[in-house]
Amino acid sequence: MLLVGVDWAEREHAACLMDSAGGVLGRLKVPHTVAGLRRLILAIAERERQASAVLVAIERPDGLLVDGLLHAGYTLYALNPKAVERYRDRTSSAGAKTDPADAELLARILLTDRDRHHPLLPSRPEVAAIRVIARDDERASRDQRRGYSTAFVRIY
Repeated sequence: MLLVGVDWAEREHAACLMDSAGGVLGRLKVPHTVAGLRRLILAIAERERQASAVLVAIERPDGLLVDGLLHAGYTLYALNPKAVERYRDRTSSAGAKTDPADAELLARILLTDRDRHHPLLPSRPEVAAIRVIARDDERASRDQRRGYSTAFVRIY
């Protein structure tokens, strides 16, 4: 069994690959792109060929990264960010957040407390299509707001 923690970010994700005894097998950072997703899946496949033996923890229940990992056949656990924060407080005296440390923490949560969390179920194709449209709309709105704020700053 391979446990993978992925600390999601808008531009670059940190990942930690861990064996079932808690040993860290590898760490990597991948961009939030299709090529980055492929690189992550390749890194996972190098250590575990059987997709059903891969468990992934991430703090998001949706998104292209989540969809891609589900499509690869991995079992995903979307952990509540507040719960992860509590685990961080419990396991680190400084409580400092770093992406690589959070990726490892996510994998360790699967190691110690997987039975307390529920795996995500893949969405029906119709639901996935609606999510893509909603993401595109959200991104367009955000880009439009950024454009307006930039224009506003230039005027004044």
